Amino acid sequence: MYHLVMAAENDDVRSASRALRDAAAAFSRALGQTVAEASVVAGRELADELRQATKDLNDAAVRLGVDPTETRRSPKAERTRADLLDAARRVFAEKGYEGASVGDVAAAAGYTKGAVYANFGSKEELFLELAKELTGLDAAFAQPVPGEDVRTAFGAHAASDESVRGTLLGLELYLYAIRHAEARADLSPLVVQAYDGLAALVHRAQSGDDGLQPTRRERDTMLGLVAVHTFGAVLAPLLPDPDDARGAVTRLVDRLLAD
Repeated sequence: MYHLVMAAENDDVRSASRALRDAAAAFSRALGQTVAEASVVAGRELADELRQATKDLNDAAVRLGVDPTETRRSPKAERTRADLLDAARRVFAEKGYEGASVGDVAAAAGYTKGAVYANFGSKEELFLELAKELTGLDAAFAQPVPGEDVRTAFGAHAASDESVRGTLLGLELYLYAIRHAEARADLSPLVVQAYDGLAALVHRAQSGDDGLQPTRRERDTMLGLVAVHTFGAVLAPLLPDPDDARGAVTRLVDRLLAD
């Protein structure tokens, strides 16, 4: 009986949390649309109160062992969400976080702005979801690939279109964290996770051991490799021959790993 009661309470908490989150997003959008008729300061205060109420309810759900964001999406809804994320990657890489709008993402994906708000609530939430995805890709990139060593991993991807897009998104992530101090608590663990994975990749390459923690020297080498790879990806489109950047990256990667 206790488990049945708890299950019912969990469902209620999840539903209430989702409803309040949706209401907060809708109310924030309404405030934005009527900014000429209402006080901007008052509107922001009310929106902040709604967001805080949502957070408090989410925290209560977590204490009950419930994931308040857990939803079962239909295949169509999953496709819409994937399309919006794919479009957001392109738009944020092209225009940056500050320059891009929800309308830009919606247009690039072939949907209305309402579809973006229904899936993510705000431009910030959409961008943070991309940040999670990006650091997840970094972690996957750090996994060993049969027949591929660390030189190939860092050198072969430099100057490709996908690498340039990923680098621009990564730089936007860092810039966002610098400009929005309130987001660092959420972003810092993602960055640390990605860099730990890359340091482990260097450790495996130089020691052949998967078990031990990377040394300080190996972490320093990892930072050098990331810097070279990042600048190579940014420099490549600006050179008459992108292979010049790719070759420079390969040579510098060799030097860093030879130390």
